[in-house]
Amino acid sequence: MASKVVEDFSIHELKAFNLELLDSEEDLSAVAERDDWDYTLDSILQHRPVGRRVRKPKSSYEFLVLYKYLERSTEPGQENPCWQPYQAVAHTEALQRYCELPDVISQLGSNFYVAEAEPRPPTQ
Repeated sequence: MASKVVEDFSIHELKAFNLELLDSEEDLSAVAERDDWDYTLDSILQHRPVGRRVRKPKSSYEFLVLYKYLERSTEPGQENPCWQPYQAVAHTEALQRYCELPDVISQLGSNFYVAEAEPRPPTQ
């Protein structure tokens, strides 16, 4: 897996890894995410505060997030699922799917999820 980010590090930080141990590209993604502390949201399970959203800013909400490729855990500091603020899940597919659920629509409204703005074409 590659990114366009260049970082300096010591050769002593390198570790050998046998790619033959993996069955698929998805397995490689799981390993790479654990190495980089960059995790994929699997789903959102609930939100708080509960109840109808009446004049509450989106920033006042938290979401119970289940991460992909991580085992469920209640160990402090490694909880999965865990509560995340709105800002951490805004514009994610997981939030979009969650906001399409009928029970969620009845509480948060049909316009709670807003897709990330498309870049505007340059004006001439």
